[in-house]
This record gives sequence, C-alpha cells and structure tokens, in this order.
Amino acid sequence: MVLRRNLCTFANLFNRCIMEINYIGEHLLAGAIGRWSIGLSFVTALAATLIYILVSVKTDPGRLKVLARALYIAHLGLLVVAFAALYYLIFNHVFAYNYVLEYSSKELPLAFLISSLWAGQEGSFMLWALFQALLGVIILKKARNWEAPILTVVSLSQVFLLLMVLGWKVFGITLGTDPFILIRKMPSSIGNSFFNDPAYLQQIADGQGLNPLLENIWMAIHPPLLFLGYAAVLIPFGYAVAGLWKRDHKGWRTPALPWINFAALSLGVGIILGAAWAYVALTFGGFWSWDPVENASLVPWLFTIATMHVLLISRKKPQNLFWTYLFAILSYVFVLYASYLTRSGVLKDSSAHAFGDEGKAIPLVIFTLTFLVTGLILLILRHPKTTDKVKENLHSKDFWIFIGSLILMLSSFQIILTTSIPVVNKIFGTNLAPPTDSISYYNSWQLPYGILIALLIGLTQYMKYGEKAGTGYLRRSVPALITAAVVSILFIFVFPFKNILHYFFLFFIVFMLYSSLEALLKREKKQRNPGALITHFGLSVFLFGVLVTFSHTKVITGKASAPASGMGNMAENQVLIKNDTVDMGPYKVIYKDRKEDGKWLFYTLDFYSQTPDGRLEKRFTLNPSINRNEKMGYVYEPDTRHQFSKDIFGYITFAQNLKNEDIKGYIKTSDKELGLHDSLVVNDVTVFLDSIQFIQGENNAVMGISAALRAKTEDGMQNLKLQYLIEQQSVRLIHDSLPGHRIAFGISNVLQQGQRLVIGVYSKENDYIVMKVILFPFISLMWIGSIIIFAGICVALWKRLSNKKLQTGTKEQAETINQTT
Repeated sequence: MVLRRNLCTFANLFNRCIMEINYIGEHLLAGAIGRWSIGLSFVTALAATLIYILVSVKTDPGRLKVLARALYIAHLGLLVVAFAALYYLIFNHVFAYNYVLEYSSKELPLAFLISSLWAGQEGSFMLWALFQALLGVIILKKARNWEAPILTVVSLSQVFLLLMVLGWKVFGITLGTDPFILIRKMPSSIGNSFFNDPAYLQQIADGQGLNPLLENIWMAIHPPLLFLGYAAVLIPFGYAVAGLWKRDHKGWRTPALPWINFAALSLGVGIILGAAWAYVALTFGGFWSWDPVENASLVPWLFTIATMHVLLISRKKPQNLFWTYLFAILSYVFVLYASYLTRSGVLKDSSAHAFGDEGKAIPLVIFTLTFLVTGLILLILRHPKTTDKVKENLHSKDFWIFIGSLILMLSSFQIILTTSIPVVNKIFGTNLAPPTDSISYYNSWQLPYGILIALLIGLTQYMKYGEKAGTGYLRRSVPALITAAVVSILFIFVFPFKNILHYFFLFFIVFMLYSSLEALLKREKKQRNPGALITHFGLSVFLFGVLVTFSHTKVITGKASAPASGMGNMAENQVLIKNDTVDMGPYKVIYKDRKEDGKWLFYTLDFYSQTPDGRLEKRFTLNPSINRNEKMGYVYEPDTRHQFSKDIFGYITFAQNLKNEDIKGYIKTSDKELGLHDSLVVNDVTVFLDSIQFIQGENNAVMGISAALRAKTEDGMQNLKLQYLIEQQSVRLIHDSLPGHRIAFGISNVLQQGQRLVIGVYSKENDYIVMKVILFPFISLMWIGSIIIFAGICVALWKRLSNKKLQTGTKEQAETINQTT
C-alpha cells in the first residue's frame, strides 16, 4: 500500500511537470532575484535588530558588534539588489509582473519611467526603506557609542517596512504585497484562460503607465525627497530612544542636532516641491489645499521644527529635556501615522492623493503603536528627574522659544485631529463630517497660531538668554514696531484686507521681517551660526507672500455666458471663440491656435494690453494643455505667466474635439447605422452608402474598411470617401466633408464583420474653449521665502557639522596627548 501510494504521488508530480507551461518572456530570474533579495533583506534586518539589542546591553560586545554590522550591511546590499531587480523589469517593460504592468508604460520618457518605481505602494515602501538603510550606514560609521541603540531602532523600522512588501503567507495570512508577483499569479487571474497561451505577453502591447497627474517633473523629485525626510526623522527618534535607554540625557543632544536640521531640510523641501507640483499641475488654483495627505506630511515637519528649538534651549535648561524627548518621539510617530492615513484606505473618500486599502492597515497600526508605546514607556520610566525648582524668567529668550514650540505643537494637533475625522468614524462608528470648505476652515484655525509665532519670532530677536535677561528688549523693538504699524496703515489704503485679523498678521509679519533682518545685519561675532536668522527672515518673506497672495487672489474670467450646450456653472469661466478678442481683467485676450503633439493638445492664448492711443500691445502668451490619457482619463493642465508682482494662472475647463476620431473645427452631432445602399438625411442633404471594401495588408490581413458615399445636394451629386484604418493596435479615421453645407462624415464603428457601418455625422461650429484665469499677486515672494528658509537651514546644518568635526578633532588630539604622556 505504501509503495502504491508513493507511485501515485510520483505519477501526479510527473503529470504536473509535463502540464507546466513554459511561458515566453517573463524574465523569471530577475523576479526571483528580487523576491529572494527582499525576503533575505527582511531576515537580516530582523537578525540585526536582535543582535544590536544584545550589543547594547553588553559592556564588552566583542564579536557580536562585528556580526551585527555584517548583518546590517548585508541587509542594505540585498535591498539594493531588490531595488535593481525592479528597475530592470521596469526599464525592460516586462509586463508579466503586476507592478510593472500597473505603473509603467513604453510611452513614458526616462524621468517618468524612473518615477514609476515609487508610483505604487510597494515601490514607495522600498524607496523609504532604502533611504533609512543608507542613513543607518552613516550612523554605523560615525555614531560610535550611540551606534548599537540607534541601529536597533533603525533595523526594527526596516523590519516593519519590508514586512509591507514581503508577500509571504504565514498561517493563511499574507504579509504585505509582493512587488515581483506575476500577473498570472494574481488572485484575479486564477482560472483565466488567457494565461493558457505560453506567449500571452505578446498580446499585452503596453502597461497602464502613470496617472497623468503624476507626469510632471516635480513628481519625479518630490516623492524621493519626502521619503528621504521620513527616513531622516527616524535618526533623531533613535538618538532620543538611545538617550533614554542609556540614561545619558546630555550626550545625545549634540550629535542629534545636525540630524534634526537635515530632517527639517529634506522633509521641508519635499513638502514645498509637492506644493510646487500642485500649483503647476492641478487646477484648484493655489499650492496648498489642506488636503489630508498634505496635512499628514506637514505635521511631522512642524514637530521636527519644535524638537530643534526645544533641544537648543534644553542644553541650558535641563527641565525642558522631557519636552525634547517627547517632540523627538512624536516626530517619527506622526511620520508613521501619516503613512497609515495615506496607505490604509481610510482617506480614500476624502483625499485625491491617498491609496486604497491593500491590506496594509493592520501592519501600519502595529508599526505606529510599536514605536509610540516603546518611546512613551522609555520616557515615563527613564526621563530625567530634576528636584531643583527653577524660576522662569518671563523676559528671557529661552522661555519664549519654549512657548513658541508649544504653539507649534498645538497647531499640529489641530491639523491632525481634524484630518483624523475619518479614523474616528471608523473606530467609533460615528458619522462626523470633515469640513466642507477645508481651505477656509484650516486658514481660520491656523491664523491665530501664525500671528503668535510671528510675534514671538520678532520679539525674541531682541531678547537675551538666561535668568538675568531684562526688559531692554522692549526699547530695542520700538523701531520695528513703528515700521510694522506704518506698513499696516498703508495697506488699509493701498491693499486693503477684508478680514481684520489679516492686519494683525501683517503687523507681526513685518515686525518679524524687520527684527530678523536687523539681527542678521548686526550679527555679533560671537554668534557662530547665522542659519537661524536667515531662516526666520525667509519665513517672514514666505508668510508675507502667503498673506498678500491669498487674501487678494482675483479671478479675471467670468464675464461671458455659456454656450447652449450646458457647461455647468460659468460664474468664474469665460468662453473664448477662436480669433475673437475678449476682455479679461486688465487684458484683452485672443484664442489663437490649437496644436496636437501626440496625446497632448496645446492651446495658444495671447494676452494684450491697450495703449493710450488704442493699439493692442502683446504682453505674453499662455499655453494651457490637455493630456488625453485614454486609459485613465483626460487631464487639463494649467499654464502660468510668472512675474515678480503677480502670476497669471490659466487653465481650460472645456474644449471641443478632444478625441482622435473628432474632426478639427467640427463637432459630432449623431451616429447612424447603415448597410449597403442605405441612406440618411442631414438637413437638406441625402447621403447613400454605395460600397464597402476591405483594405488588405501583408498576408491578406485586413487592415481596415473603406466606404464610398454619394451626397445628393441642391447642387447635384458629390462623392465622399471614408476610411477606418487599424494601425499598431489603434484606430485611425479618415473623414470627408461637404464644406458648403458645414457637415462632415466619418466611420465610427464597424458591425457584422464589415457588412454594416456606424456613420458619424459632424457639423461645423465655431472653434471655442472655456477658460478660467486667476491672478496671484506677489506669489513670487512665497517661493523666494521658501528658498531663503531652506538656505538658512543649510547654513545651520553646515555650521553644526563643521563645529562637530572641530570638537571631534580636539577630543582626538587630547586623547593622543594623554596617551603619549
């Protein structure tokens, strides 16, 4: 019986091997290398975590430290291999893999083909993990005694990130989603006869490609910088955990400070590049819409800024160490919470940028809670306890810097609590509604916080540190206060605000600008780092630009009425008929032309101003466009004329004849099904279908249909020839027209194997588009302010790294002298 059972088992395996299909072109080796690399990278990260824990608790780790380092380097190397394998599959257009099929396309240029790597969840998790692993190598090389506890934290974070892309099945539960899964092995493909063909890949002409909204150069740069920022925030978290773990509450602060600077820089630049993408690619009119995904990335940055400031003053005031630890912990926890919000599907109904639910909600909750609970337990059990009662000096700079950090915390909590309404509804079964006008809602809440921050930054420029700081700052701040008052009064007459709080905001912004510039110009030699002064000056310019721009934004379209076709609400839109001149705010505008470039349509609008003698003088041209993505929908992209005093931002809300089957200058009015010798009547014209012929190519393959029509008009008979051509798996139509009757015809579809045709009827209409144009006054100041902010952070980072090298060199020289002695 046993022998018989074994023979049957062998026979089944033999039959299965015979029936196994040898698929063509799947590049299985590259997929296997990528899949095994991710699995082994996960295992080595887990092993490195455990070994580094042992290294941290042992006084003489010896070979354990060497083993931990080897495991960590192996983890990084394997992750790089997996990354390279996915790039290989994308660049070679191996559409056998689901990730490649979903997010890449042969049509994509190189920059967008590269960015397709992180277009999906799996690729973006791999990119995030790669950045964290690379930063961990710097810790391994430079952190010395802090290496073990910090790399324990980094390795544990890597374990969770790679868990999202494992695709392993454990006890019937799938851990993450495999970026190297074949489309024929997807659950939706099981039993599909399409995959019985070994050469099924030859029938897949192209992949889905990127979402057309992502086909923008800023989106090739924004996500990597954002994920680099997410990775960088982990390092200060690691230092804070290490400080609590080792009960070394002073030693971690100096090496952590450059990392906090770097995290603020990379995450901040990533956020502002995302804002730039929204401004140039989206049509909501602005750069920040308080979208939940935008909010989720902003909150960790605000906590990182708060951490930086509290850490600086905690070196002189140890009683603030608790808040330093708390802010450093919350900075990374909110990075993880942001990932939960955007990747769990909880925001799919309230954000255009969030992913759907792909089974990552529970792992992300565990990931977030692990780091939150670990950090808080260590903080509660090991935070520094000071018995000395310290009396605060209400006139000292350090006290008000601390208050400013608390204001940033309150601002962050207001943002994240409102953003978390869908989470609250999901947990408690409530039906709370998010704000309908999110921009007005968040602006009204954040305005008081902005006023207080501007006041404190301006005032602290004149204050001094320490318990002996006096009230001399009040006298020193008088010129700045007078300047702010004069500017605010001038705005009442020149640039009036509708909201009285905007005048208070303007007053304190000008106060901050004046005091920051004064401090920068009068900087004392003993103040080694001017980065903070540059950053605060840049922030004042940025806030001034934001306030002026968005309190005086003006829509200059909307005077014309909609055509009879029913275009919706035209209150802020305007119809432009080709070659007609229309008034648009201070300009006269002419819709000149439309050009087709592949899937893109580019429109030319010339803007003129009228001279005193009545002549039109051309000022500039806008070229709004439409990306005709047949797979994911058409995208209307704006164009902007940038000037120092204003931006003119315009986009198309409606245009005619967008499809390839349409005839330029005509609009389709109806379709009529005809057989041979059938007729149709259009106005006073009768059209007969005289003949249908097949167009044959090589090997007698049918390449299309040709139809001959006769049109009976009052002027006699006219012949029409229509063609329906199949070229490279796409259809090209050749139309014919009766210009004197303002009608044209084309083949819309072929029925009954060419025995019957659907004839499209087109009528000549005026070529027109519908536009919306917005003026953004002085928005250039906002972008200039952003550049100054990050330039200041760069200066601060460079100075701190230079000081750190100098201190390290001094210590090493001292150790050498001691050893020699």
